[in-house]
Amino acid sequence: MYNSIGALFYVIIYYMLFYIFDFYHEIGHAREAKKLGDKVLITLRSRTLGDRYFRYKDIDIYILKDQRIQSKTYVKSNFKEYTNEQIRKICFGGVINTGKYIFITFIFAVSGFLFSRQIGETFLITWFVLMILMVICIVINCKKNQFNDFAIIKNPAAFREYMQHATKDTYEEINKIINDIMKE
Repeated sequence: MYNSIGALFYVIIYYMLFYIFDFYHEIGHAREAKKLGDKVLITLRSRTLGDRYFRYKDIDIYILKDQRIQSKTYVKSNFKEYTNEQIRKICFGGVINTGKYIFITFIFAVSGFLFSRQIGETFLITWFVLMILMVICIVINCKKNQFNDFAIIKNPAAFREYMQHATKDTYEEINKIINDIMKE
């Protein structure tokens, strides 16, 4: 009985961590784009939460269940006027924010270990397992997307060229989809 409750607890924690990582990752991108003076919008896809909207430091954030939604940061300029270095900086913003969050969760796991070896050992093992699962999810997600953060950092010019001709995945297009969803 205790083991199944403990397992359920860790599954719930993993699920929460995944959404929190996603949120902080996109906030990192958005903050960098905001520093460049662009209008920014974040969409997060949720399978469990209902449709939600809130603002964080002049950034519109939508948490939506719709299949058309991806967890992404959209900028009004659509990256057209940005230099390669600015695009890299926006991409690194998400990666660095995620790294900070991983470090914070690691500190909590180590603190638990120092506080109580028995409980702490479980936390540390769980943390390592969760991080391995997170890395697997990131790798799978990167393979699905032509322009993931690492591909964009490597070749920002190709990403900018793609975005100049894109009719989908634009700030305007996602606003239309969001308006349709919110009307329902």
